[in-house]
Amino acid sequence: MPVAVQYRHMDITNFLSSIPGLVTWIVSDFFKVVLIIFLSFFLKNSMDVAADKLVQKTGNNRRLITIRQIMHSVSSGIIITIALIMILHHLGLDTTPILAGASLLGVAFGLGFQHTAKDFINGFFILFEDQFIVGDKVKIENFTGTVEKVTLRSTTIRDLDGNLHIISNGSIEQITVLKDKKG
Repeated sequence: MPVAVQYRHMDITNFLSSIPGLVTWIVSDFFKVVLIIFLSFFLKNSMDVAADKLVQKTGNNRRLITIRQIMHSVSSGIIITIALIMILHHLGLDTTPILAGASLLGVAFGLGFQHTAKDFINGFFILFEDQFIVGDKVKIENFTGTVEKVTLRSTTIRDLDGNLHIISNGSIEQITVLKDKKG
């Protein structure tokens, strides 16, 4: 047999011999990955629906609407992270070094992101002390407007000119909740 024909024959033989492994992977791991993705979307949507029903059941309380926004973003981050680690594990990657590296990065970021930690702590107190909520008219530092969004990290207000101001919660030292002129 000529050399070129022999190599071509070996490539086809190698390909054909790898098909059972590919089929096994598709049947087992691929469906597991698809199942993880499906369950992640289902869990995320279930949590969002539960949060939305809680807000509707309590009469669309503005404070609960604000907390619902935070629940949506936090649950997304947690579910996506866990699903990604599970998918990498099912694809054959050892996730132990990833988790260990994430722990070390967490310590490094914790030291480097003290300002962000201050934002989260202040955001927590803003929400749970009910200092202001979405829809309130406020004056924060030099900005006056209506609160459009409150997260643990920042507060977004829109002024009378339509400008959007995003203020980190850690920088907020003084808040004035303005009286509504209607009543």
